[in-house]
Amino acid sequence: MAYLVVDNAFNRANYPDMIGMKVNNPPSYVNVKEVDEEFVWTRVGDPGEYEKADTPYQAGIEVGKMVALRPCKQVAFRYIRTGVEIAPYFVQDDYIGLYWGDKDSHWNKDLSSYERREFERGVEEQVVELIGPVEFLMPNAPKNGPPLPRGLNISWPWRF
Repeated sequence: MAYLVVDNAFNRANYPDMIGMKVNNPPSYVNVKEVDEEFVWTRVGDPGEYEKADTPYQAGIEVGKMVALRPCKQVAFRYIRTGVEIAPYFVQDDYIGLYWGDKDSHWNKDLSSYERREFERGVEEQVVELIGPVEFLMPNAPKNGPPLPRGLNISWPWRF
């Protein structure tokens, strides 16, 4: 069972740095509440199996291994409800499921902007480690940004 350090007057006065922390063995001197454990769940494409990770970064490492199996020179991320498209390979119906869920993989919430960046960092580090430098298109790239690999036609803007 996991516990969340709650935001209340006692904790604000005595342990403000612990507010919002999730702990397995809470100290007896802070006020906590029980919470269900959450995991980051991924599913690569339609045929994939659901895989769980403890953090968005760890999920990114695992997805990065899949991306590296299909080497390319450019990679772009686009977030959709409960998932992410990673162009040029995991797009449209073959997107990657990505969300916070309970121990049985039931959806709880999408990743925050910060958590998405941590996921991307894991993907990027794993891809570079396995196949070498790849251009990851940045969120401030213009809509008519750098060309993608030949034959790829996607219409969404680059964003994180």
